[in-house]
Amino acid sequence: MARPTPACLAEPLTAFMSNHPAVRFVRLLWIDLTGTTRARVLTAVRFGQGLRGKWLLRIGGNFLALADNEAPLNVCNPAWSVGQCCLVADPTSIRLWPSDKTHAVVFCYFAKPTENPASDIQYHELCPRHNLHRSLQSARDIGLELLVGTEIEFVCTKSPRADSSIEVQQVSGLRCLESFMLPILCEVSEHLGQGNILVQQFYAEGGEGQYEIALEPCPPTEALDALVLTREIIWNVCHRHGVQVSFHPRVGTPGRWAYNGVHLNISLHGEVLAKGKVDGQFIAGAFDHIDSLFAFGLPHPECYHRTQPNQQAIGRFKSWGTENRTVPVRRKGDHLWEFRFLDATANLYLFLAALTAVGADGMEKEAQLTLSDCSGKPLSRLKRLSAIIPILLLAMPLSYFASSFHLH
Repeated sequence: MARPTPACLAEPLTAFMSNHPAVRFVRLLWIDLTGTTRARVLTAVRFGQGLRGKWLLRIGGNFLALADNEAPLNVCNPAWSVGQCCLVADPTSIRLWPSDKTHAVVFCYFAKPTENPASDIQYHELCPRHNLHRSLQSARDIGLELLVGTEIEFVCTKSPRADSSIEVQQVSGLRCLESFMLPILCEVSEHLGQGNILVQQFYAEGGEGQYEIALEPCPPTEALDALVLTREIIWNVCHRHGVQVSFHPRVGTPGRWAYNGVHLNISLHGEVLAKGKVDGQFIAGAFDHIDSLFAFGLPHPECYHRTQPNQQAIGRFKSWGTENRTVPVRRKGDHLWEFRFLDATANLYLFLAALTAVGADGMEKEAQLTLSDCSGKPLSRLKRLSAIIPILLLAMPLSYFASSFHLH
């Protein structure tokens, strides 16, 4: 994929700004290697000057992998702050900020600094967005296209100053929605719609104060950008209403935990399927590298609270199943797969880059999916077991029973 020049990137950005004269500020967003959303805000005037002058905004090179904690910045390695990188706006991602028409937002690549801004841009080799685009281009080279639908779970609790009454929590329960959360969730959906992010549905989940929002499927990078903005709008709207919100993998108290996840629904399309390739080969490629995918999707120790035995969330086995919600990968239909094991702590751009790469590799190599379909059907298994038990009993010698019982 040829590296674009600042000139070709600037044209659609300039057109957007011309079509939206009410925009006064532009938020430059990027997702670093820790999965943290970071931002710089420019005035519209300064953003326009940059487009005309073809300069790139420079920031510290450490902002690609900055770990936020309570320690002083770079206390262990002061030299880590040496160096610079550039933010390069992705013109396909610019839009109005969903809740404020005077702000625009654009997602950025991380690029190496250059003394000649008019030269080709050299993306940083660790830039998550660039790596995703590289993987998607490799998939397109073999005729594979993806659509991605996203779902995000979160827990909302009232501020201590608000009404402390406890609502009854039920999965998809109407009473849960007809609480203080209904106007908030409606406001979130309306704001997202203003930013051309379409909400399919929202509903109450099973954990205490837990809800889920599902977004319309769209191309991969656009889908992940929309998910980032959705999370920000949820937080902003809840904050304005005095409601605390958490996307952490486990929220609550012992015995009343809620487990928050992020689900990616991957729909496979393209010429490669018409050529006889099957989506099972894509999934076989994924399972050939499933340990690495788990590392991308579950990057912190806290993530593995959701992988306990008998959890509906994702279970703890490397498996897939048709309409099975207790396994990490769920088959929802022809060419439609749901990756259920991720959560909001993951860098989804890196995960999807890795998944696309190994899935496309599996299709190229015609990998065989050797894992059986865990379709569930526990009742049919019990029926089979009940039919086998009498045969086993008849086959056991009487001496077994004599030694197993004590007469009194």
